[in-house]
Amino acid sequence: MILIFESTTAALNAESLLEDWGLDVKPVPIPKSVSNQCGLALAVFTTEPELYVKALTVVGIIMVLPAADHAAV
Repeated sequence: MILIFESTTAALNAESLLEDWGLDVKPVPIPKSVSNQCGLALAVFTTEPELYVKALTVVGIIMVLPAADHAAV
């Protein structure tokens, strides 16, 4: 699953939070199919993504893509 954020700061905050929860996350560029602008997204590796998406709305998630939509994952 790819998490897209409103800002790089939100992505970095989410990365820290998810790592604190023991989740495997990897910073990746925002897919070109989503935005032509540079930016940071997170690839999250979990079997229960809906729990983490719900919890992370507080740090600004704006879109979730299946991992298959991002070649770098």
